[in-house]
Amino acid sequence: MKKIGFVAIIVFCMFLQMISVPKSANAAAAASIDVSVVLHIGDLINLSAGYPSVIWTVTELNGNATDKAAVTSTGVVTALKPGKIKVIAAASDGTNYRGEILITILGEEEKPSAVLNGTVSVSAGESFDLIYGLSHVAGGIYAQDVTLTYDPAKLEFDSAVSLKDNAVVVVDISKQPGKVRILLATLGEEHANAAYGDLIKLHWKVKPTVQPGPVEILLQHVIVSNGSGVETQLNTKNHSQVVVKAASVNKQLLLDLIAQAQEKINNGVEGTLPGQYKKGAKAVLQGAIDAAKAVADNASSSQQGVDDALSALRAALQAFADSIIPSMPGDQNGDGKVSIGDIAVIAAAYGKSNKDPDWDQYKNCDINGDGIIDVADLAAVARILLDEK
Repeated sequence: MKKIGFVAIIVFCMFLQMISVPKSANAAAAASIDVSVVLHIGDLINLSAGYPSVIWTVTELNGNATDKAAVTSTGVVTALKPGKIKVIAAASDGTNYRGEILITILGEEEKPSAVLNGTVSVSAGESFDLIYGLSHVAGGIYAQDVTLTYDPAKLEFDSAVSLKDNAVVVVDISKQPGKVRILLATLGEEHANAAYGDLIKLHWKVKPTVQPGPVEILLQHVIVSNGSGVETQLNTKNHSQVVVKAASVNKQLLLDLIAQAQEKINNGVEGTLPGQYKKGAKAVLQGAIDAAKAVADNASSSQQGVDDALSALRAALQAFADSIIPSMPGDQNGDGKVSIGDIAVIAAAYGKSNKDPDWDQYKNCDINGDGIIDVADLAAVARILLDEK
C-alpha cells in the first residue's frame, strides 16, 4: 500500500478550516468547496480536520453507503475499489461544522492480456462455445501460441473457428487428452491491428455421463509475437464459467395419466352388479395415484423415476379395469338377469351390421359375433332364457 504525500493533507486541513467559520448549517453548505484527491486501489491517505473533535465517514457522491473506501476514526482513508467517493468530517461537539473532500479512486493499470470468455449452462451430452481473444494490446501481433487445459473425463474439444475471416486464421491445432494447443496467424500488414478483441470461437462438448456441476476450462498460457519475431508471454484471464445442469425431466405423460386415473375413480361405482367395480378397487387405484403424484411433485425426481411411476400407474389402471364385474351373458338391458326384455332389445336392433355407421350402438346385440344382428342372435338369448327356466 502507498501513502499519499503531506500536500494533500495540508489542502484538506485548510479546506475544513475554511468551512468551519460559518455558525449555521445553511451557511456551511453555502460555503462548500470541492477539493479532489486521486488515489489508486490500495493507497492510504491520512486526513486531518483541523478541528478538536470530528466524526469521519465515507459515502458515495449521493450520500449512500459505499464499499469503495474505508475511513478510520482518526481520518485514515484506504482506497478499495475504483470510483468516486466523498469523505466527510463532521463536528461531534454539537455544532454544525462540517467539511467534505472528493476522492477519485483509479483501478489497477490494465495490461495486455489473453482472455477466455463465455458463461454457459449446458446439459450432459450437449455442445457449447467459448470465445478467445486479446485485450489491451497495442497491435502488431502476427502470431499466437495458445494453450488451454480441461478435464478430459468431462469434456471433449471439437474445433476452433476464426471470428475474423481472412485477417486472423487458425493455422493448426494439437489435441491431447485434457490439453489443446492452437496456433494463430495474422495475415499481412493490412491486418496488423486485427489481433484484438474476440478472435476465435472454441467448440466443446460435454460427455453424456457427466454429473451436474461446474466444469473447468483454463486458458493456461499464451505467447504472441510481433512481425520481427519478438515473443511475449501475455497474462491470461479466465472469465469463462461452464455449468452442467441436471437433465430436464419430462413429467407430462405421468401428469396426464394421473388425471385420467382420478377421473376413473370419480366416475366409477363399487358394488356387486354387472358393470360395477369390485369393492376396494377404488382404494387400490387411489394409492397408486398418490404414489405417482409424489414422484410428479418431487423436484428431484429423475427421468427414470418418472418412467417407473408411469409404468406402475398404468398397471394399476389395468388392474382397476379388470375388477369390473362382467355382465351376465344375454343380459342386454343390464338388469342383472336374462328375460324377455333382452330378446326385445335384440329384436329392435335386428338387421344392423358392422357396415352401418352406428354399429357401435348395436354391436353388443351381436351375440355370436358374426357382424350382423339376426335370428341366430335372438335364438342364442332364447336358449339362455329357456335353460334358466
